[in-house]
Amino acid sequence: MPKLCGKCQTEKDESSFHKRKMPSGNYTLQPWCKDCAKSNQRAWNKKKREEDPEWRDEQNKKAAEYRKNNPEFVKRVTERNREVSRKHYQTNKADYMAKDAERRARKVKATPKWLSKSDREHIKRIYRVRQKVSDKTGVEHHVDHIVPLKGDSICGLHVPWNLAIIPAKMNLSKGNKHEQF
Repeated sequence: MPKLCGKCQTEKDESSFHKRKMPSGNYTLQPWCKDCAKSNQRAWNKKKREEDPEWRDEQNKKAAEYRKNNPEFVKRVTERNREVSRKHYQTNKADYMAKDAERRARKVKATPKWLSKSDREHIKRIYRVRQKVSDKTGVEHHVDHIVPLKGDSICGLHVPWNLAIIPAKMNLSKGNKHEQF
């Protein structure tokens, strides 16, 4: 039997609504459908997270404690995320390959012809040092272009003085941004 959602004003099947137990012991249906209730809860959480740092810190502590006490949950979520990423890659393989080819071409174009042989060797050494740093620390590191090869307002070169070894997490969060001082 269809029921009207009080939020989106759409008629939906009763299975689209959460049940609620009344004081009498009977069950009734919530006024909002599951989708509207979920989006409302997400919006509330987002607003609360932005406006109340104490609440946000408490939620982060609870989540960290849960992950610590439930390693099988973390393993399950990690594996699910990997599977989703694998499927996305397989589905969009051509896009990934095109993006990678574009980056390689940009890198070649950004390497000036006037670069000396010793400068080219220096670049190779930087990449070898990056690998050693990653192996020694156990934290993945990237070779970052300080001034990005494809920035919004500025484009850098693939030269030794534009390269820096930084943690992968920092490099991935940076994107194509160039911090101007």
